[in-house]
Amino acid sequence: MAGKMVLSPAALTWLGSAFTEKTKISPLATIQEPGFTAAEKAALADQGVIDGGGAFTSESFAVFETLAGVTSYAGFRLTGAFGRIVKTVYFKDGKSVAIDSTGHGLVVSVGVDVDTLAGLINEITGISRLVNAQVNVKMGVKSALAFAALLDVTRKHALIQYAGLGEMPTGYSAEQIIEMHSKAEGSRWLTSYLRTLRLPQMSLNGDELEKALHASIEVNLLEKSEQGYRLIGEAYDLATNFLIIENVLHARLGEERDGEIVSGEALFLQAGLHDVLMIDVDAETVEFNTVSTQTLVEYVQTMMVKAPAFR
Repeated sequence: MAGKMVLSPAALTWLGSAFTEKTKISPLATIQEPGFTAAEKAALADQGVIDGGGAFTSESFAVFETLAGVTSYAGFRLTGAFGRIVKTVYFKDGKSVAIDSTGHGLVVSVGVDVDTLAGLINEITGISRLVNAQVNVKMGVKSALAFAALLDVTRKHALIQYAGLGEMPTGYSAEQIIEMHSKAEGSRWLTSYLRTLRLPQMSLNGDELEKALHASIEVNLLEKSEQGYRLIGEAYDLATNFLIIENVLHARLGEERDGEIVSGEALFLQAGLHDVLMIDVDAETVEFNTVSTQTLVEYVQTMMVKAPAFR
């Protein structure tokens, strides 16, 4: 085995069957694909994963022993017009093993070359320390849903104005905001991305809206007037710059502790070199932060080499 091995999901399942004890988050437990073939077994031998008798080589055994007993993981999926990159690193006792999901199978390797990874992400996102709008706010789930819907309805009308098909309204009614929250679908809307996250209380109705938006009014993200609700300051700049989402990075972290799995996730949405919005969630709150592409890359580099600890 020369540093990396390329396996099918069925081959990983077959190799994992050699271990009777596996943690809940081990890919040897979570990936179960039937159909392992003699040709795939021969390919494992060619790569030095197993010997002629079908047993692990000493080098590959150390890798799969780590995978069987992993206690935490960190991974991301980066998608855009270029295609997608899916990478997860598993940690155990100071050791790490990475698995990349590709169109040709699973690439298993020891550790992560963070410099190469950073260079790859930079080619997709570009690299800068600048941001067009400074928004950093943490709020409850209902408030986050309302804020996202107002961002989306503002973005919608900014696009209409940009196309020369109308003017920007001076405010939006509660009905318009609730309609955006209820009907937003697809990869254009921040509201849609919030729905992909594992959050409680994902519904929002008209009776809840005023209270939900109050959190944003308190931190000067929006105001209410006779014309309705409208974003102000940096929040307005965020919405009117954040028109077309180009790339999406979905990060996931997890740890198995006392037989239970504790996890977290964050989204990075990019609409331009200087327009990246990080949405970070936990069980009860959502955090919106505009970050630079440099910060995005540094975040990924750190999470892929340091085992997460939810304590």
